[in-house]
Amino acid sequence: MKFKYSIVIPTFKREKLLIEALESAVNQRYSKELYEIVVCNNNPEEDSVELHIKRCNTKYIKYIKNKKNLGMVGNWNHCVRQASGSFIVMLHDDDILCENHLEKLDQIIGKDHSLDPLNTIIGFDVNIFSDSKSVRKDGVITGSETVSHRSLLWKCPFSMTGLTINRVIFEKYGFFNESYYSADHEFYYRVSRLGGGLLKVYGDLGNYRINSNISLNKKTLLAMIVEQRNIFSSSKEYSQIEKNASNFLLKIRTIIFWKKGIRFSVREIIESPLYVFYIIKRRVESKL
Repeated sequence: MKFKYSIVIPTFKREKLLIEALESAVNQRYSKELYEIVVCNNNPEEDSVELHIKRCNTKYIKYIKNKKNLGMVGNWNHCVRQASGSFIVMLHDDDILCENHLEKLDQIIGKDHSLDPLNTIIGFDVNIFSDSKSVRKDGVITGSETVSHRSLLWKCPFSMTGLTINRVIFEKYGFFNESYYSADHEFYYRVSRLGGGLLKVYGDLGNYRINSNISLNKKTLLAMIVEQRNIFSSSKEYSQIEKNASNFLLKIRTIIFWKKGIRFSVREIIESPLYVFYIIKRRVESKL
């Protein structure tokens, strides 16, 4: 059966959080015949994920239990390959979609944007939360704008919560690069560099859980910031002046947030200054 949307949920050992993500996908105020949910469980050991899925009581969930751990990004790609919808909607297992996400997505795709939705990655503002009381069920759209290729040098334009990609884009530009932690940023850069478009939608249509995210792991953060520098350091599309300015801006952001009261322990700063810079960078991005 051909669906318009596939909400794909890669998961690994976060069953309690997965239940909330699943419920947000199942409870979309949208025709059930027009979208599917694909869950790829990256834990080859015994768990109760399948039991949770059966409790959802819907035939439109496709469940795949991986025979081996494919790695985080490998599981993203596995989800995409298992999906049959025209548009892939990414949902990490610790995040929550607003109940009107697909409904609003229809409006976005139907609008006469200057960019072709079949060749455009669509990303969203998100509501950042740490407990269920802060979750938004109804999302709003306040505007949208195209993301320039050059702006990718300064920051990753959006999170992956609700990220929407037509399957043609994967066929044309390739899948997420599994050698990167920051595979999303590299993917946006690659697609944009090769002629694809990026659209950022303002207004919160999803909820991004901050306290359980793997990107807050120190080792992951250090790897990501080094990778992001490497992605652009060898690029001939950016001048050395731009690259230097990007690094300088990161330091300025550190000072700005320090003045706003964001503090890190002395031990964190001494042991891992790049980690601190990256945390601030992510917080800046969430405010922009």
